[in-house]
Amino acid sequence: MVFSAKPPQASAPDTSHNLNNATRQKQLLWWLLIVAAVTSPFLSLFFGAAELSAQTIYTCVIAQCDDPINQVIFWEIRMPRIFAGFLVGAGLAIAGATLQNVTRNSLADPYLFGPAQPETGAFTSQR
Repeated sequence: MVFSAKPPQASAPDTSHNLNNATRQKQLLWWLLIVAAVTSPFLSLFFGAAELSAQTIYTCVIAQCDDPINQVIFWEIRMPRIFAGFLVGAGLAIAGATLQNVTRNSLADPYLFGPAQPETGAFTSQR
């Protein structure tokens, strides 16, 4: 029996297929996130304490609502809630991305620079 010092060399695995598959999965994830970001504001029009039908929402968007109460509910309660939620979410995303970019730490969180609670900052500033 002959023993060699080196194990036999295995051929390098073909990584082009694995990279292509990973790229497709990332693209699919991004498309799903974009679809969720676009459809969630429209779906949130249907949720609230007062029930508004799809026909009522369609009428309020295209023309004027038939009932003044529905107009107040739609334009003064639900639409501002949707816009505020979307803007707050976008602001938090930008703040998080900025924090990660400034610190060059992909796991950066608000606790990176110290206490994250506003009341802690207010308490320490009064001393």
